[in-house]
Parts: sequence; C-alpha cells; structure tokens
Amino acid sequence: FTNRRNFRLNGPMYDAVSIAEDDQWRRIRGVLSPYFTSGRLKEMFVIMKQHSANLIKSMKMQADKDGPLEMKEYFGPYSMDVVASTA
Repeated sequence: FTNRRNFRLNGPMYDAVSIAEDDQWRRIRGVLSPYFTSGRLKEMFVIMKQHSANLIKSMKMQADKDGPLEMKEYFGPYSMDVVASTA
C-alpha cells in the first residue's frame, strides 16, 4: 500500500519512502526496488556478517575488561560500516 501514517515531517525526511504518498511513493519505490533483490540481499548478508563479527569482538574485549559498554559507541560505527560497505 502507498499511504502510511503522516507524521508531518519537514526537511530532508519529507521525501523518505516510509513517508511519501501516492505517485511520489511509487516513483521512489521503483528506483529503490532493484537494489533490494534477493540476490543483492544475500550479498549484503555476507558483509553484515563480517561487520557483526567485528562488533562482537570489540564488545567482548571491553566486557573482558569488566568495563561498562556504551552501546552507542559500538552500534554507531557498526551501522556506518554496514551502510558504507553495502552501498
């Protein structure tokens, strides 16, 4: 379906596929769909798996030191690595 709940966002998020409606949604989805085929997602999975192993390794090293884990310090770089690598 094309129309979702309207949060009345302004700025750069106004054109997000999760917010766009009707013809704008169809245009954005048509552009994005070829990048999310099952074959491409399978390729991305391998990349995400590698970065996940690095994430776990980093978190384990900090946990072994009995130090607190600030999740933002780990998942921010992890997210950036996955997005940049899969792009």
